[in-house]
Amino acid sequence: MIARKRAIFANYAQALEGVAGVSLNPEPSHGRNGYWMPTVVFDADTGIHRDQLIAAFQAADIDARVFFWPLSTLPMFSEHVVETPVSFALPERAFNLPSYHDMTDADQARVIEVVRNVLKQRGKP
Repeated sequence: MIARKRAIFANYAQALEGVAGVSLNPEPSHGRNGYWMPTVVFDADTGIHRDQLIAAFQAADIDARVFFWPLSTLPMFSEHVVETPVSFALPERAFNLPSYHDMTDADQARVIEVVRNVLKQRGKP
């Protein structure tokens, strides 16, 4: 399962390599990512917002998930909220891409097309 998830991520990474304003999950040199959920993050200057991504994926009939809100927003942490501007900004411009283990290359191509089209709509090549 992990090998397949890594292969799916590698396909996304290859297809989106060099696309300005887009990054994917990093893999630190001291660890090995299982790529449970490949995440695409749009740079703030792209102007892309998760609501645009939700609409684009829904229009293409592709199930994808929004990025997680910071844990510090959960009620059990309400007394201990700290300023974490990066973690609060990420959910607005990040999206978890589909990665079910039996998805095909054609399935992934559709996902990649949506990502690229959202960028094109914002005037980003």
